[in-house]
Amino acid sequence: MIRAEVETLANDAAAIKPERPAPPVEPFTPFPTDVFPAPLRRLVEVGSKVIGCDPSFIALPALAVLASCIGNTTRVLLKRGWVEACVIWCAVVAKSGELKSPPMRLVMHPIYEAQRRAMTSHAQAEAEYDIEKARFDSDMQAWKRKKVKDCDPPMPPERPVLKRNVTADVTPEALASMLEGNPRGVLVARPELSAMIGGFGRYSGARMADAAVWLQLWDADTLIVDRKTGDKRTIFVRSASVSVFGTIQPGTLERAFDSELREAGTLARFLFASPPSKPALWSNAELPEDVEREYANVVNALLSIPLTLDDNGDPAPRFIPLSDEAKPAFVAWHDEHARDTADAGGDLAASYSKIKGYCARFALILHLAAIAAGDAEADRTRITLPSLRAAIRLAEWFKAQARRVCDRFAENEEDRERRELAEWIERRGSSVTVRELTHGLRQFRNATDAAQAALDDLAPAGFGRWEHPAPGPTGGRPSPRFHLVASVTVTETPKDDPTSGGIGTGDDGDAEEWGEL
Repeated sequence: MIRAEVETLANDAAAIKPERPAPPVEPFTPFPTDVFPAPLRRLVEVGSKVIGCDPSFIALPALAVLASCIGNTTRVLLKRGWVEACVIWCAVVAKSGELKSPPMRLVMHPIYEAQRRAMTSHAQAEAEYDIEKARFDSDMQAWKRKKVKDCDPPMPPERPVLKRNVTADVTPEALASMLEGNPRGVLVARPELSAMIGGFGRYSGARMADAAVWLQLWDADTLIVDRKTGDKRTIFVRSASVSVFGTIQPGTLERAFDSELREAGTLARFLFASPPSKPALWSNAELPEDVEREYANVVNALLSIPLTLDDNGDPAPRFIPLSDEAKPAFVAWHDEHARDTADAGGDLAASYSKIKGYCARFALILHLAAIAAGDAEADRTRITLPSLRAAIRLAEWFKAQARRVCDRFAENEEDRERRELAEWIERRGSSVTVRELTHGLRQFRNATDAAQAALDDLAPAGFGRWEHPAPGPTGGRPSPRFHLVASVTVTETPKDDPTSGGIGTGDDGDAEEWGEL
């Protein structure tokens, strides 16, 4: 009787067992562009259509640019003892040739223009300094020739410091020198992130020591560097604010972030977008000038936020708390996220632990960006509930991306080949025949048996199933067709096309001058 009951339970378990296991990599969900204020939303939505790239290719560098513009001017005060700096590290994961550079150039243009203006102004200041320095040298010589020193020596002129908004130099010594004269902070922009990660220890010879310095930069902590070249002095930076954006190829990702760096927490501090590959089709669309102009206005407005001074006259950030309505919503999300983190484990748990702080940083960026975009109703003294809700949606989206990236670290070569084949089938309409596969992917050209075996292998892995169509009215049996049963991309119902009905429905003017936050 006991055996019969066991068999009954086993049969019941088999009956309720899912038809297929879950796909090995989390499905991709489109970037939630509506979390952005109107100028940024239009840049992402319209720009991605014009370029032919995934919206995340524009959204991620935009987040890094906005964070760097705010820099050390403002921080989020969650409670006494918990403050989040406005620092974002993010990267787009995509293969070579998938249009990573054009979106980066589009988003970086305003900050490069700001850097160009700063360099022009600095060149003029340097010319004036040279004149004052020559006058000082002459006066100093005259003072030294005096037998009776009836006055104090002349004061040397102060050499102008180049204002830096962006750099590609990632050595701790170079960053410390740069930040010493730029307390606001800088943006590190790297078209190939692996070069940055691979450069750890290149000059110091201490790879993990350089990585440890970068871990401090994520929190905008104090940075102390002993120069080994030049004047060989010690550089002290009170709050080293460095945001990062870069791109990296999927295969390079695993090699760059090896187990040593992952265990140190380097991978966990990066936010990733890892959309499926798609063909870059031709488009006659062009980006309207007002879309670029409105985005540039937001960037310049954020750059105009002043650095305040503390009682000692040193630069210090403002602290902006959550509103009374936003605080309970953050606490509720925080506790649910804490449970998710406890259940995650490994690299994913480490990434989740940093997304907790990122949620607050997103809220600050989105709130200040809304003010910069001309939102007259935005509260300059508190982060309000709408900004916090948008930040939570963004945090949840990046949690899904973290799962995709961590799933890829767990993939073997066979898993990767299955996933890439499934993504290719989805781009073709989510079904395919053996013949279509042999005429589609080059690796299966004139290889019918290999194509059949590859599709057969997808079924037990949970990606799809074969369907055998019935004969048609004229006889003959159509070829069996493999159908995906689980999309590797979660699609959303598209909203109104931002390119239809004209562009420019948002605020066109410059943002108001920044007052007290």
